[in-house]
Amino acid sequence: MNHQLATIHQDTSSLVFLLNGTPKTTSLAVAETFEKQHKDVLKKIDSLDCSEDFTKRNFALSEYTDSTGRPLPMYEMTRDGFTILAMGFNGKKAMQFKEKYIAAFNAMEQTVKHSPSPAVVDSLRLGKELAAEFGLEGNQLLLSASHFVKKQHGVDLMDELGVTHLLSADQQTHLTPTELGELLGGLGPQQVNGLLEVNGYQTSWHSTKTKNGKERQVKHWTPTETGKPHSVLLDTKKAHTDGTPVQQLKWKQSVISLLRSKLKDANSPKAT
Repeated sequence: MNHQLATIHQDTSSLVFLLNGTPKTTSLAVAETFEKQHKDVLKKIDSLDCSEDFTKRNFALSEYTDSTGRPLPMYEMTRDGFTILAMGFNGKKAMQFKEKYIAAFNAMEQTVKHSPSPAVVDSLRLGKELAAEFGLEGNQLLLSASHFVKKQHGVDLMDELGVTHLLSADQQTHLTPTELGELLGGLGPQQVNGLLEVNGYQTSWHSTKTKNGKERQVKHWTPTETGKPHSVLLDTKKAHTDGTPVQQLKWKQSVISLLRSKLKDANSPKAT
């Protein structure tokens, strides 16, 4: 392996670092902390009479780059590896250094313990991307992504962070077609939906709903790429018969001026 770690460990206060989620240190950091020659620490590690399995799990030969640009050998080691190595360091001063190292490992392990796993972080990122595809944004997007993570991993991120609820700062700016129609001079909701569709802000699709043994077609609306910046899909906490969530499409106030402009153009007398 080749990890450029020399720069990190020239600061001896950085005793422990995370590598693939595991707290580790290096022979270079140990040499600096215990005030020993690095070559002597390397020899000490090479002379340890550990089993092959223990050595493989707790020591990894690596490299660092010195101040002249030369690649030089060093070992990365886990907490157990460090413990075995440090057993051979005696004296009052060495004991102080051991305690310092143990405290550093403890602190790093607590950080790992209270940090979300990479899998949870990846799921949160995926959940946010999926929510955005459905047109959700802001706190609605975060709530949906958090719900997705909880379903996948059983981890309630909002609870972990101490968040009891999220406020929507622009909740009042989300308007139904009926409310848009009132602001556009008294248009009906069907007229508004038609206006939004013909101007490329939304598109429609149909599903079949059965009630009392009778089937009927239900029309649904989805924002287009043009319409997404001016709309939001709100989770109604309901589901269709196929399990897909029922969402309500609402519109931001930014769409009003766009629709007024379209209406004005449509009503303008054509030049002859």
